[in-house]
Amino acid sequence: MSLSVIHIVGFCILGCIYSVQTYSQDNWGKLLDCLQIKHVDSLAIGENSYDFNGHLYRVRKDSSKVVYIGKLLFPDQMRETENTKVLDFVEAAFACHTFSLTEPRFKHISFTKGTWEDLEKVNDSTACSLTNLAGRSYRIEWNSSDRKVIMTFPIEYDKLNNGTREEIEEAFISGLKRYKVTSGRPQPTFSILQLQLLKDSLFLLPGDKYIISNVNSHSYLIPSENGNAIFVYDRAFPAESLANLFTVGNERGMEIEIEIDVIKHEYGIKETLIVPLETLVQYGIMNGCRVYWGTESVEQGELKASVIFYNPDEGYDHIFRIKCPLSEWDSDSFRIQARASLFIPTSNVDNLLQ
Repeated sequence: MSLSVIHIVGFCILGCIYSVQTYSQDNWGKLLDCLQIKHVDSLAIGENSYDFNGHLYRVRKDSSKVVYIGKLLFPDQMRETENTKVLDFVEAAFACHTFSLTEPRFKHISFTKGTWEDLEKVNDSTACSLTNLAGRSYRIEWNSSDRKVIMTFPIEYDKLNNGTREEIEEAFISGLKRYKVTSGRPQPTFSILQLQLLKDSLFLLPGDKYIISNVNSHSYLIPSENGNAIFVYDRAFPAESLANLFTVGNERGMEIEIEIDVIKHEYGIKETLIVPLETLVQYGIMNGCRVYWGTESVEQGELKASVIFYNPDEGYDHIFRIKCPLSEWDSDSFRIQARASLFIPTSNVDNLLQ
């Protein structure tokens, strides 16, 4: 098949999902040479499909340079349902292997059955499955009539995002600053039979439990005038009301601001952001995070809690230590204070919260 460049029409920035574009330029340059792409200007901005020796490569370009090259392994429908960072990671590794290029971030990829060479026979009609193994590693399996290939690798957010922690933090913060929310989250549906009575007029709707006790995604309800149950937002139940703002949301979350002191990985550096609470939560959810709340104390007119954004697909957590002055509950100046540590490996969270 002759060498050709096929431009995919249209380029879309995926919302404000943070994206780090700092892949090894040395290897991208080497891959461009291997693929005999002489003029980067000939590539369209965005996604390009490039045929070389009968194999398709994905070449991604920003306004001025190539930021990603991968050798296609996965059918398009998988990119609609699976984490594309994981798929990009594997396809980039495949491209580097094909041309014997060493990239340290791929060194933990291993095969329990088959080899890279077996993947040369894979096409987009080969049955393929991607499994997250308890948030610790990924297992990818390809099955055809004459072969089976099984690949595994640990879940490491810096490898999947391909950048230093400082770069990944900056990309996340920049995305949050740009992100806009125009409506709240839809309220979850539930059956009265699911509710558990905590005390007079307060019910619990069980959610997921986090790996740390007393941190969860529970929500809280009270009886309404028509005899139904509604999610509570009332100063009589401050911890439960604020938990609801994070775990299920309501219109008050669009109004209340959260002031976040981001403690950066670089020692002694912090950055302060002020955004609507619902903007922060929806931005985290859009980036694959699950939201958990843990009350620490309600005393002397102040509520303290921990909020954790957990991303099991990429192996990290964002930790927010929350403080709320309850005396300002009903005022227009009510603002939640938070101290945030971003991109904490999940295995380190327990130690950080001690």
